[in-house]
Amino acid sequence: MILTCPECSARYVVDPAALLPDGRRVRCAKCKHSWKEPAPSVDTPVVDAAEAESPAVSDTTEQKEPEVKSPDAPDTTDP
Repeated sequence: MILTCPECSARYVVDPAALLPDGRRVRCAKCKHSWKEPAPSVDTPVVDAAEAESPAVSDTTEQKEPEVKSPDAPDTTDP
């Protein structure tokens, strides 16, 4: 689950179980504001921590293996 600081809008990924059963007092590491975060309700969607931390931009770079020449291969470089 993602908590958002009501003062500075910093966002934090938190295990929902840490807020059970009655909620919890939390403090923003950025602005030091503290507030009471209620326990998540049953119908609150839970965001997977891996999803929340991954950037929205996909990584489209490909990793290619280095080209290895056989010792018997002819030299194709220009002199």
